[in-house]
Amino acid sequence: MFVAQRPGESPNPEADDCPTCADLPVHDGAGLDAPATMAALAAALASGRLREDAGWVPLADLPALGASGLMEWAESQLTCETCRRVTCLTLMRGDAPTLSYATASQARRRPMGPIPPVELWGDPSRVRQEVAAMHYVDHEPGSWFLVEQDGALFLHARYSYSAVIDDSILVRLDAVELAGHRDGGRAYLAELAERIHMSGPFRPTSPFHDRDLYRREGGRALRDAVMAAIANHTWLAEQRGSG
Repeated sequence: MFVAQRPGESPNPEADDCPTCADLPVHDGAGLDAPATMAALAAALASGRLREDAGWVPLADLPALGASGLMEWAESQLTCETCRRVTCLTLMRGDAPTLSYATASQARRRPMGPIPPVELWGDPSRVRQEVAAMHYVDHEPGSWFLVEQDGALFLHARYSYSAVIDDSILVRLDAVELAGHRDGGRAYLAELAERIHMSGPFRPTSPFHDRDLYRREGGRALRDAVMAAIANHTWLAEQRGSG
């Protein structure tokens, strides 16, 4: 009997021989050598052969976060730029580290919890780095997030067009918008997000097109920073709700 599968649900057998990611895991007599494997992954990441996936633990943070015991399991996910397979390096609380491969759709469904704030597990230098990073301020579910960095405010706003486009934009609030937010609060931000959506910011004719920081050089890293700020807020909100 043949079973139909959706595209991307089953791994490509040829990926087992991928010259970029197949040989990255390092094993010793006891199993996976986590420090050596992390070094190999870091080298591949620095060279551009792998890409870190937002929403998961940055590879550089994985040892400290895993050692903290704050998460049942902490995981870094890195996508191979050659075969598009996702390498999942997982540190389990009280168990041996593991490395597995997944398709993009499989990797997204792995149930890792939100990442705790850096202040709870990072060393002083990492905490200082976080202070200069983006931080969550406010949001409207399904519509917008407001984040802050070095005193500047940025609006991450979702937009769509028919069934073809569903994306988001990041704009730094200008003087007029800052005044609008100061006077109108969340209602003003909702109105601004709606204006962004209605303008079709994917079109060059939109007044927000050229302001979209995600379109500029470094846009991917900026998107990752915003997603990290949102993830930290989510963790704090869940902890407060369970306390």
